[in-house]
Amino acid sequence: MQLRELYSSIAKLRQLHHFLMGMFTKSRCYQYSVSTKVGVLRNFKKLQTLVGFEIDDMEKAMELGYLTQLRKLDINLYLESYELSSLCFSLDKISESLHSLSLSTDSLFGKPKILHMELKKSSFLAPKPSNSSLFLYLKQLDDLKVIKTLPNLRFLAILCLSPSMLELPFSTGGFQNLKLLELNSLIKLKSIEFKMECMLVLEKLAIIHCTELMHVIGIGVLPCLQEIQFKSVSKGIVDALNSEANKYNIHKLTAIDVKDNN
Repeated sequence: MQLRELYSSIAKLRQLHHFLMGMFTKSRCYQYSVSTKVGVLRNFKKLQTLVGFEIDDMEKAMELGYLTQLRKLDINLYLESYELSSLCFSLDKISESLHSLSLSTDSLFGKPKILHMELKKSSFLAPKPSNSSLFLYLKQLDDLKVIKTLPNLRFLAILCLSPSMLELPFSTGGFQNLKLLELNSLIKLKSIEFKMECMLVLEKLAIIHCTELMHVIGIGVLPCLQEIQFKSVSKGIVDALNSEANKYNIHKLTAIDVKDNN
């Protein structure tokens, strides 16, 4: 049985440095999230890693601001639109230590623009030194325009888009500091297209478990692309991209678990 809520007594672990919630097997970790009562999070002032936690009301969002030593934050949000400003206020308070941010926003589907507007107000997204990165991870992404202007976005992972989405276009401009793009488990995706002047500093493209992908258009407009990584894709797309990689001097292309075209 999966644990859904932690007892309040966990607040006694005041020296806790790392909190990671998941189900572990020999081969991998299946992450899931848990919740707890208001007032517990603020006790973990030495916490450096918080992974697999639900933020489902304004009070818990505010409590994140007490975790001033936090370096990695990976949470599920179940917030109403009017509560998002509390989340961003907390991100401001922990921005000096925080290097990795992952937000899963299932409950905000249909409201990503509001989240984006609130995040834009946060100093956490202000330009930072080159050795500092922001990781923004949205499991359901209905509009790439929502996040393309985030100035400090270095890593973007797109997972499990709607099965009805067959094409994934990256429009002109935006993602100006993105260095790594991962497209994972987009099982119905047929085509990816990069338009001119998008992702000008992208260095690595990873395409994983996109078994029906047939076309990747516009590799030549990514001037800094150095590596393409494939896993569980068709042989046809690997062959096509291998030819493109040679044409545009992309020096590293790796492919694992390539599927024969049927």
